[in-house]
Amino acid sequence: MRAHDWSTSPLGHPETWPQSLRSVVGLLLGSRFPMFVAWGEELGFLYNDAYAETLGAKHPHALGARFRDIWSEIWPDIAPLIDAALAGEATYREDLPLLMNRKGFDEQTWFTFSYSPVRDTHGRVAGMFCVCTETTRQVLADRQQAFWLGFEERLRGLSSPRAIMSAAVEALGRHLGAIRAGYSEVQDDDETILCEACYADGVEPILGRFSLAEFGSDSIMRQRKGRTEICADVQADPGQVQATWAAIETRSYVSVPLVRDGRFTASFYVNFREVRNWSPEEVALIEEVAARTWDAVERAKAETALRESEERLARERAVLATLVEHLPVGVIVVDRDAQPLMHNSAYGQIVPEAVIPSRLPAAQERWIGYDEQGQRIRPNMYPGARALRGELVRDAEYLHQAPGGRETWTRVSGVPLRDAAGQVIGALCVVVDIDAYKRVEAALRDLNETLEERVADALAARQVLADVVESTKAAVLACDLDYRILAINRANAAELERVYGRRPKLGDHLLDLIADLPEHQAQVARNWDRALAGEEFMIVEEFGDAAHERVSYEVRFNVLRDRNGNRVGAFQTAYDVSDRVRAQEALEAAQEALRQAQKMEAVGQLTGGVAHDFNNLLTVIRSSAGLLRRPDLADERRRIYLDAISDTVDRAAKLTGQLLAFARRQALKPEVFDASERVQALNDMLRTILGGRIQVVTEVSPERCLVEADVGQFETALVNMAVNARDAMDGEGRLTVRVERVSAVPADGERSGQTGAFVTMSITDTGAGIPPEHLSRIFEPFFTTKDVGKGTGLGLSQVYGFAKQSGGDLRVTSQLGRGTSFTLYLPQVEHGEVTGPAETRRADAAEQGQGRRILVVEDNTEVGTFSTQLLQDLGYETTWAVNAEEALARLAENGGGFDVVFSDVVMPGMSGMELGHEIRRRYPGLPIVLTSGYSEVLADEGRHGFELLQKPYAVEDLSRVLRRVSAGRIS
Repeated sequence: MRAHDWSTSPLGHPETWPQSLRSVVGLLLGSRFPMFVAWGEELGFLYNDAYAETLGAKHPHALGARFRDIWSEIWPDIAPLIDAALAGEATYREDLPLLMNRKGFDEQTWFTFSYSPVRDTHGRVAGMFCVCTETTRQVLADRQQAFWLGFEERLRGLSSPRAIMSAAVEALGRHLGAIRAGYSEVQDDDETILCEACYADGVEPILGRFSLAEFGSDSIMRQRKGRTEICADVQADPGQVQATWAAIETRSYVSVPLVRDGRFTASFYVNFREVRNWSPEEVALIEEVAARTWDAVERAKAETALRESEERLARERAVLATLVEHLPVGVIVVDRDAQPLMHNSAYGQIVPEAVIPSRLPAAQERWIGYDEQGQRIRPNMYPGARALRGELVRDAEYLHQAPGGRETWTRVSGVPLRDAAGQVIGALCVVVDIDAYKRVEAALRDLNETLEERVADALAARQVLADVVESTKAAVLACDLDYRILAINRANAAELERVYGRRPKLGDHLLDLIADLPEHQAQVARNWDRALAGEEFMIVEEFGDAAHERVSYEVRFNVLRDRNGNRVGAFQTAYDVSDRVRAQEALEAAQEALRQAQKMEAVGQLTGGVAHDFNNLLTVIRSSAGLLRRPDLADERRRIYLDAISDTVDRAAKLTGQLLAFARRQALKPEVFDASERVQALNDMLRTILGGRIQVVTEVSPERCLVEADVGQFETALVNMAVNARDAMDGEGRLTVRVERVSAVPADGERSGQTGAFVTMSITDTGAGIPPEHLSRIFEPFFTTKDVGKGTGLGLSQVYGFAKQSGGDLRVTSQLGRGTSFTLYLPQVEHGEVTGPAETRRADAAEQGQGRRILVVEDNTEVGTFSTQLLQDLGYETTWAVNAEEALARLAENGGGFDVVFSDVVMPGMSGMELGHEIRRRYPGLPIVLTSGYSEVLADEGRHGFELLQKPYAVEDLSRVLRRVSAGRIS
């Protein structure tokens, strides 16, 4: 300003300036905040160094010039405000949009500023004074954040590729104010593109097939190399095809290519009608939208193709399965690894396990072949394996041995299945049951050889069975090794006739009686397979349906042997135990109903207690907030209401902490300490809390009583139990605090005891005692015997939750009129480094951030906005990421150049805890502060060494933690 030539300025030489102008100029030159003053009738313009950055290329020529000449492009927007200021009225605008030309081209900006009238020595308005700040970056950041939220919401749930394309281009086009935004795919000929999605505003959309050459060979060549094409003015670029762009009314554009496996496959573009100087932020936004759209489109295409393939395969399989199912022989198809692909029901009837085993070695043991002399060959390759080796197997006879021991003769044919190249990819096997023929043949041969002996044995066995089965009231059934009925008493025959509709007789096949009940038939076969194999056992079975009353039987299976001890069959005896079963079920139902009723009572009590206490706290906050809105409120009353809100938030945080402690979901910070020393250190505080009329006696063990627990929770437990005892004694009596080592936790009512080394802290009072009917409920949340308003009922439940979460327990004994004793049990530790007393915390004022850089990671918009504003007010430079993935990207962009990462714990996708571990791995030494109101991971697994700031937190706590962890990291 001293060296400036003022001869052409309407202000004249500074020596001629009035004192009022000199005073204003002295004020703005001494400030680092952007300011200017416009003086006189022609509004001569003066400004400070901070405002020079706002002028851009207009500085220093603007010094002393006329206000209107300097900002002619925005004059229509600010003229009314200037007129008001010159008329004596101060004006203020926040985030006012202005189209400025300060770098050689028009750019959209936003400013927050005030115009104030400046008066001369006669009291007349001689000029105006402005304090301003540019908010362009913040406005654009807010808009971009809102855009991404809306963008993700629009794409969520869309499964059609074309719908995804259309939604994406429309969202981007509207956000940027473009005349056109579109998505095109390069066709297989690499010479044409197909445009299927296009957003257009005031122009014709581009849809259909076009030649790539129409858009300029140079541009397409750059995009084939994966480079984003950015053109501010097509008319100024000689490499552009002017006719093409003129036809579609485009003056500037950005085109983002997709190159996969070295091939240019798609393009995402944005068009504008006017010249546009594209900012890096706009280009980055378009590239990010393109990348997300491509991912979503390709994923949708893959899912659509997979779905169509699966539907086609399902139709083909359904046709094949229908055909195979109606064949009268067993059919099974396996893949090259002998894994079954399909089989029909006839195969399941022939082969009991219904599928070929998954591995060849196991399958070989179940198919037995014979040599020419009739001797078994084991192991022998099962039929399907031969077909998988390329052999054609015709009518080969095998004895199939089921896992339960049953054997079936089969005739098998196998055909290899080949692909187009002739390679074997599976096999088809056809199985025919010839067991009846083979067994009749064997039986006739055996009968001829042992006819006389078999007749004698059969007559003897039948006589014995007849005597036994009719001598008992139980249902009796005997079968030979082939499931043929050898004996059945009248009681069993009548019951089976009632259930199955057929009266069995001697010689019937047991499984044929229930052939129309396949599931029941399979169960009966499994039981009798065990018995006929020589196993003796007992089961309980249930019979009946909608048409019959349900009956329960206790069934015993025993082996049936001939006079030589050879196993010839099995028999069962069944006893009706329906009455006993029904009584047991009724008892269990009653017990379950009682448990559910108790659960609902506990839930109702907990819900009511939470609602009552939080409604009380919210009443204070809401009333105080309402009174703070009064414009005439005195400063003293305003301070009282602000303190009331702050105190109520602290009480709410304490209430949620007590609930988490009861639920064993608080984030503990275990430390090794001596319980005796800690209790003695709190002695004076206890006497203050309890009052002078209560005698406090402390008895501690001479041995070290080391425990590993959260010190703060331990002290809170001591205070809660002491205050509870004080109330029980009506503020007068004797309270004994005892610390000692014990070897077990005693049993207590329904709770069992526990052996081990423990340290106990017991609180014994001389109060009225607890009624026996209340002892089982005293640890329930919100249960209290105190008068309304004299307690929340959470103190003891908090102590109980802390004890359980720390691996200990809490016990209580009480006698009416004699007092009560509460004993806290914590696991004893033998060794460990004992920590010192808790550091005294001071509520000092929050210091400034002093240039430290903070990466804030928060998915909640309101919390993220508040956190970044709060940190900026503390002097920190902030960068906000909405999730862990974006945070890692920001760290990669800046080479880890942050002083602290401040992250929420509970976030979608990667959690804050997982993000912290990843940052430790990539950037060792970078401090990480986690914040959470509640996290199940923190409650179950601890903090893993991370600094934790519990929500809700005060600005002093936040400032103190950030100063401590970032000490020595100022850039």
